Amino acid sequence: MRRVFYSLMLVTVLAACSKSDDTHQEPLPWIATTQEQEWLNDLKAQYASCDCLTGIRMGIYEGQKVYEVYLFDPRCNGINAVYKTDGTVWFTSVEADKYKVYWANVTDIFELWKCSQG
Repeated sequence: MRRVFYSLMLVTVLAACSKSDDTHQEPLPWIATTQEQEWLNDLKAQYASCDCLTGIRMGIYEGQKVYEVYLFDPRCNGINAVYKTDGTVWFTSVEADKYKVYWANVTDIFELWKCSQG
């Protein structure tokens, strides 16, 4: 009985002592840098008093982080815009073929913000 107990204790201690190297990890993709946060705050302010329900989401597309301003109000028609991390528009939903490819391949989508009015 003691042998089983000590064996379980040894396995528990060895499992708890795994070493991890956190110094080389990439930053989490959904964390906005200070520069990104500045223009995102400007975008939020622009859409804060929205007539149509609008949101901002983040995702990974073609290996890079992107932001999308999207309309989710069934009463409104509008254009979704995909932004690069520097705040420039990469493309919009008007470019239907490109937007379909984007929507089929974007990953790790995370909603950052929604306007509170509509």
